[in-house]
Amino acid sequence: MEFAPVESTNKRSGFSIATGGIMRILKEALIIISRNVKLFSAISLLVFIPSSLLFLVTQLAMKPQIMIANFDFDSDNSRLLQHLKRGIIMLCEALMLLALSWILSVFSMVSTTYASAITYSDQKDLSLRELLASITRPCKRAAVTWVYITLFNMGLVMVVVLVVMLNIYLGLTVLGPSLAILASVLNVFLTPVWMLGVAVSVLEEGWYGMRALKKAWDLITGRKFQGVCLSALVALAMLPVSAIDRWKVENGGESMLVPLIWGVLSVAISVLLQLFAHAAYTVFYYECKGSCGEKVDLEEKGRYNLIPMSPSR
Repeated sequence: MEFAPVESTNKRSGFSIATGGIMRILKEALIIISRNVKLFSAISLLVFIPSSLLFLVTQLAMKPQIMIANFDFDSDNSRLLQHLKRGIIMLCEALMLLALSWILSVFSMVSTTYASAITYSDQKDLSLRELLASITRPCKRAAVTWVYITLFNMGLVMVVVLVVMLNIYLGLTVLGPSLAILASVLNVFLTPVWMLGVAVSVLEEGWYGMRALKKAWDLITGRKFQGVCLSALVALAMLPVSAIDRWKVENGGESMLVPLIWGVLSVAISVLLQLFAHAAYTVFYYECKGSCGEKVDLEEKGRYNLIPMSPSR
């Protein structure tokens, strides 16, 4: 099979590569989704419905419990024991909801990445049943990789929290905000590496965990600025979701219905944006592979198919 040559970028400036490349990646992502609207709509629904249910459970069950919880440490031992049991139950429920949300995130990433790869490679129109039958092993590999990413992010958050607490204790006013800004910049810088690591885990047999993340770091060499620009655009696209969340908190009033409606709307927008982002990161993965002169063997129902790096259109 003949592969289209990847455009040489040696004679172009970094900014030109980033801006032109980003527009091409976004265009390719839109083409991918438009070529199999039925499949991507089904993926969106499979993620949106349980995500909405998790949101509603959090708002209608968990949040009222947190608001009415009154831990009085001056009460007698029996009441203190009741408060402790209630706190443990609430913690377990919160951890269960977080675990379900984490599983949904992995499924969203894997299904969208795999469907985008099949569509991008012009192999065939994949059905939902075929997709679900094909992503069992990719889900396992991606889950291992996502565990490493989650642990790193948790460690980063803990460092920020500890420094902010130390900042408050020492009465400093600069260290906390500066560290928060630095952590945000670091997150934008590392996000394309994380997403490439997930793509490597999904599309390449035997690559997961730190091995996949190391390969992602090698693949993005020479395209780091482009990856950061893509990551920043995705973060900016998510700002409307944050704005909706803030608005529903400030303007919900005593009515429970209005915040719930706006919350479900923000979930829907978030699901659609994440689907588009994963499609874009899949295209970015192929471009990085093409720049390195590598081929991709895509696992599909136990066999492997060669995928072009840069298919002509």
